[in-house]
Order: sequence, then structure tokens, then C-alpha cells
Amino acid sequence: MMGLPYFYAKEKNGRVETRGTCSCFLGHKIDHTPGQRSDGIYAGWSWDGQRLIVENDRYGFYPLFYYCRDGEICLSPSIPQILSLVSQKSFDYTALSVFLRLGFFIGDDSPFTHIKAMPPDVAFKWEGGSLEISGRYARQKPITISKDEAVERYTHLFRQAIQRRLPQDDHFVIPLSSGRDSRHILLELHHQGYKPEFCVTSRKHFAKDEDDIRIAGMLTASLGIKHVVLDQNNDFFKDNLRNITLTNYCALEGAWMHVMAEYLKSHTQTIYDGIAGDTLSEGNFNIPRHAALFRSESYSELAEEILNFWHAMDEEAFKIILRKGIYQKICRETAAHHLKAELQKHVHAANPLGAFYFWNRTRRIISLCVQTIYKGIKNIQTPYLDHDLYDFLAALPGEFFMNQKIHTDTILKAYPQCSKIPFHSGNAAPPKIQSERIKYTRNIVKHFFTRRLFRPGMLKRTYLVPRMARSLISRDYCRSLEWIRPTFLLYLMELGILN
Repeated sequence: MMGLPYFYAKEKNGRVETRGTCSCFLGHKIDHTPGQRSDGIYAGWSWDGQRLIVENDRYGFYPLFYYCRDGEICLSPSIPQILSLVSQKSFDYTALSVFLRLGFFIGDDSPFTHIKAMPPDVAFKWEGGSLEISGRYARQKPITISKDEAVERYTHLFRQAIQRRLPQDDHFVIPLSSGRDSRHILLELHHQGYKPEFCVTSRKHFAKDEDDIRIAGMLTASLGIKHVVLDQNNDFFKDNLRNITLTNYCALEGAWMHVMAEYLKSHTQTIYDGIAGDTLSEGNFNIPRHAALFRSESYSELAEEILNFWHAMDEEAFKIILRKGIYQKICRETAAHHLKAELQKHVHAANPLGAFYFWNRTRRIISLCVQTIYKGIKNIQTPYLDHDLYDFLAALPGEFFMNQKIHTDTILKAYPQCSKIPFHSGNAAPPKIQSERIKYTRNIVKHFFTRRLFRPGMLKRTYLVPRMARSLISRDYCRSLEWIRPTFLLYLMELGILN
């Protein structure tokens, strides 16, 4: 992560000291309509000697972070890069209280008080040591439309989104799962006469579930396309350790993507990713109970329900493994209050729950993983984020997704030749390979003893040290430590040494 572009400036007594790259552009723009805002996923900045200006995409999906305090300003797609340059590195415990329970940051939060994610559609100007900044969510008024009309409209707009992102040659690749998002992309490209060099599916760590591979293989075989299957040959512990830093201490998932990224970078410069397809058109998180609480403006109760739903880590585990002073700063009450404030920002969206998850989970963790782990791939095409397509899907009321499978029906109607190929149900959790999980946990324990034992950090060493020592001796006891969630433990260890 070090060595990524950055810009640093400090104003003192009317003079500005600067370091880094004065002008930078990241990602890519798509200009398809003269006079309208550029489509695409991107971010960049320019410094003219007096004024620092930042631009980014409509959704803020390209990860760019900024630090601003006491006349200092620093920009970079890398939080570790910013930390190496700035003076204040205190933790934002309120932000962490939500992250450690949901698994993603909300709003523009980061683990650090003075480092923030760039807001979507940002207006950013730093001049004379002062910052003016604002962002906005792209909101659409709810529309009334029948299911059949919605399917027709979706088909047309998705076709248009792909037309705006056609490959320049045959050397493009589609990562393919057993779900709807990547299938829709593949079938529409095929419909328009474009066939990828191959599709690729990766196995997941610890899982014996072969649905992704089996169903993706059925689809590619029906279209006469080569299908590459990747095994998880990397060490899961090392991938997770690398992933924490690579994703700017803002993600606890994505380690499985490293094998995929390494393979893609050596074979192509263009991929198509289905990011946001599920959130926008499948209503994955439109739980009726949560939607009802949104409608009744019961935000406190809704915040509690969402914390219960994600249940990233048991509350008792927090109390046991964290030092008392740390737990008091990130207690559940703090998380619920902070989450409530973010939920209220989305009450006027056509689909409030969908909007909350799009602007928080999809923007802050899914896009982050795609853009950081796949960094080095020149063209990452994201058709579901096409402005016209987004405007339509974001205008569908939340109730529209409760009993209607618009994405499934759109795919089946537009591409009937593949209608008999099933989708992955996602209902049953795949069986786990227990021996690999024990190995992963023990590697984290060894890491704790070899590198972190004498640093105070966030963890309660009086509780953890004897239990970790015992886990190195007894495999059965090591298995019992899984209730602490080893990946969370690794994250807290790595984060703790930064302060």
C-alpha cells in the first residue's frame, strides 16, 4: 500500500509546504452523452499552487481518503500512506463500534478520527489552510410501474449499459459465480456478439460447496466459452493479513479474491464486475420487519434490529477480549446511536433499506475490495452503476422487491435459451473443512505471540495469553476459540499496533 499516490500540504504563516503528486487521476471515466456528467468509477485531485480541488464519481465508489486537521491536508487511496505522513493518528471508536458489529463502516467513517472516505459526488476545495467539502447521495423519486413494465425497462437499460461498456478486443474476462449479477453481464455481452476469452470461478476458503463451479460450468458450456476454475492454494492467514492493510483497515472480507486477482492480472486488462446488482435489483436485505420499522420511523429499534441481523461478533466476546476502557468506547449503545443517525439519512429514498445498504455496505466494502484487490487491472467495467440504469432501479419502491424477483425474471425473459440453468439458492451454508479452520486459528495465535504480545493495543492480554498458549498445545481447545471469531482477533491485533 505504501508507494501509492498521495498529496500532502501544510499551511503555516501564509506559506504552504507540499509533498507528493500535485495532479492525479484514478479509475476511468465513461463519456457517452455530451454535456452530461461522466459515468464510470474514478477519483482525482489537482493542486495549482493555491487551491486543492478533488473530483470523484457520482457514487464515491473509487476509494479515496483524506486527512484534514490544523492546516494539514493529505489525500491518498491508501490510509497507510496517509498515516505515514500526518501527525494525528487517534482511533475513531464510534466508527469502530459499528464496523466491528456490522463488518463495514458507514457514511464516510474510517478507523481513524481525522481520516475520512471521500463523500460521493464530492465538492471539495482546500485553500489557505481551510477546507470546504460536501457530498450528496443520488436520490430518485419513487415510481409506480407494473412488474412486466419493470422487466422490459430493466432489459432495455441493462442492454444500453453494456453497449456503453463494450470491450475493445476479445481479451476480456468475466469472473462468474452461480448468481444473477455476473450471469446477466455474460448473457448480455453474448447477446451483443461479444464472447470473453474465458470465464473464471474461484473456490472459497474452507468450503466444500461446489455450486458456484457446477452452475457456472453449465452456463459457460451452453455458450461454448472456456471456464477456468481456481483453487485456493494461498495460505488463508497470509491472505487475510495482507487483506487488512490492502483494504485500508476497512474490510474483514475479500481474502478469497486474492487468488482470483493474481490470475486475472496475469491474463487480462479488462474484466466485468457485477457490483451493486444484488443490492439494486434483488432487494437482498429488504427484510419486511426492517422495512416496516423504516416506514414507521422507528429508527432506534431498526438500528438494534440491524445490529442483531449482522451479529458479526458476539457481544460477550467483545467484553471478554477487549480491555475495559476500549469496550466502553465501542459499546453497543454507541454503535446503535451512530447507526441510527446514518439510517435517518435514507428515509426519503424510494427504497430506504436498499439505499442504506447501497451507500454503506456496497460502497464502503464491496467496491473497496474490488478496487483495491483488483488494482492493476486497467479496465474494471461495472454496468450496474450506469447512471441511467441506477436511476431506474433506485426509483423502485422497497415494496416492489418483497414478493417479486425482478432480476431473475428479467434474465429468464431476455435469454430464454439459458432458462433451465439454475441459480444458486444460497439457503444452505456450505460445509466447512474443520482442519483448515484450526490451522488458520493457530496461525493467528502464533502471530500474536511472535509479534504482538508486548504491545498494549486493544486486547485484554490477561484473558487471551493463557488461552492462546493452550490452543498451541491442544487442537481441540483451539477449535473452541472460534467463538471469538479469529479474523476479528487478527484485525484488532493489526489495528492496535498503529496507535
